[in-house]
Amino acid sequence: MSIHSMTGHGRGEASFQGVKVVVELHSVNHRQFDLRLDLPHFLSSLETEARRLVHDGVARGSISCRVHVESGGEIALQHLVMDNGLVRRYLRVAREAAKKHGLEDDLGTSALFNLPGVVKLLPIDAGRRLKGPLEHALRGARRELIAMRAMEGRALAEDIDRRLRLLVRLLEKIERRLPFIRRRYKNKIRELTASCVDNNADKKIIREIVLAAERFDVAEELTRSESHLKQFYGLLEKGGPVGRTMDFLIQEMVREINTLGSKANDCAVSNLVIEYKSELECVREQAQNIE
Repeated sequence: MSIHSMTGHGRGEASFQGVKVVVELHSVNHRQFDLRLDLPHFLSSLETEARRLVHDGVARGSISCRVHVESGGEIALQHLVMDNGLVRRYLRVAREAAKKHGLEDDLGTSALFNLPGVVKLLPIDAGRRLKGPLEHALRGARRELIAMRAMEGRALAEDIDRRLRLLVRLLEKIERRLPFIRRRYKNKIRELTASCVDNNADKKIIREIVLAAERFDVAEELTRSESHLKQFYGLLEKGGPVGRTMDFLIQEMVREINTLGSKANDCAVSNLVIEYKSELECVREQAQNIE
């Protein structure tokens, strides 16, 4: 699976007996899946199915879906029904009256439409008749939306990959700095320990000094940071809806690098940590666009 962005647009349409159904989908970033569906009232019975179709291909993002129906053919939202039984009664009474009073029998077809109750406008089951065209148009719009999100996702993945490689190099530079930091702290500990011994300091104090030295070792944070980077590469290769997992992993990466910089207490490492955090923030911004 590939990485998908949460931003995209898609359009689909379908025609049936002169009626055209047009669907437009537009998506932007959002922490969850959120769909705003603008469906004509006469298709309200298809809302559940429409939501399912959109959600089937989109896991996360704020989606707006607009459905427009253009009717100009054989299907209309209402259709005319003539009450033929009533028409026959009207005709019988009219002809009897004309014969009785010596009038001309001139009741034409156009006159029938003006008679009360002869013609009625009844709603049709638009949901049933337009279910197929709506599904077809939705799938077309969804296909275009996913294609655009996939295209933008590839660009995001390439940028993130480039930045992750830089983060790896920064960690390597920090690692090369570690022997110097360790030597410096060992020398400092020797001086403090010797001073304590010369001044007959309590053994407990000496033990605390040794433990403090161990706490200055940043190897553990460095190892975890390297592990987090490998996990991030794994998410890029895995693809699919991994944006939220990336966001959580970045939080862990920020925590580790902050601890590393604080414990190292080294100017060179501090500069590398600042550069690392700057690139990591760029990765976070890009990851927030990922599904």
